[in-house]
Amino acid sequence: MISDELLQQYKDFQNGESYCFDSKFQIIEMTGADRASFLHNFCTADIKKLATGESSEAFVLNIKGKTLAFIQVLCLEESLAIVARASNVAGLIEHLSRYLISEKVEIIERKDYQVAICGFQCTGALGGNAFALQLSEKANLFVTTDAVGASQAFASLGKKECSPAVIEMIRVEAGYPFSDFDVSADHLAQEFNRDATAISYEKGCYLGQETVARLDALGHTNRSFVQAAIQQTVGGSEEAPRIGDELFVDQKKVATISSMAFSPKHQCMLILATVRKPHHKPGSELLGNGYVAKVV
Repeated sequence: MISDELLQQYKDFQNGESYCFDSKFQIIEMTGADRASFLHNFCTADIKKLATGESSEAFVLNIKGKTLAFIQVLCLEESLAIVARASNVAGLIEHLSRYLISEKVEIIERKDYQVAICGFQCTGALGGNAFALQLSEKANLFVTTDAVGASQAFASLGKKECSPAVIEMIRVEAGYPFSDFDVSADHLAQEFNRDATAISYEKGCYLGQETVARLDALGHTNRSFVQAAIQQTVGGSEEAPRIGDELFVDQKKVATISSMAFSPKHQCMLILATVRKPHHKPGSELLGNGYVAKVV
């Protein structure tokens, strides 16, 4: 369970009454005449089609088609803003810079930009210094160049700052993957069920595209990213689930917990995990260390 205070903050967020600055997001800005064509060649989204103010999710892949990061790309008037988890930034810059030869591109880590997360009711509150990206049905990411102004704008609307723990509840309930928890080079992009928002099957060649195309032709992956609710303990055990726990079916490992949070919606602990098929289907029961997780 969670405290009454956190539950109230959760309700406030769902009602569009609160926001949170998330320091675990960071911005990489890409400038130069070739920025769109360059990034287009190193991620799964069709970056060339983005107009100013538009955004897209994307996976950055290695040469084997495994995922290095899950990002959001925002097209600004004179640059591209890559919204990434802070733990991925150094690796992303190193990866992309490795392929810069003669392209007119500059890759800049923008520590002066900040990311706020808030409900759709706050859209437009931050004016021209902020840009919205969709995180879930209830939440937007806002990239802002003016954190002080953003705080003042939220305050002027009577919005309150909430705990990052509330955002984690919202994210886990939305089944939204974060690179520093759920996405790694052990995974394939299509395992995360975000083809419609993050993968273009019509764009030309890009790094890792051969693996993506082959999986598309096969029609399926061997694993799928799912949510599962902790239903019960086994044999009177009081062991609580933890990130990193392995999950089993018939004594065979089928998944590892990558994220978890208490879900007010489901009234139980909710986990995220990439589960081996066919055990990803709703209703499938996965056995942990003294508990059962049921796929929802």
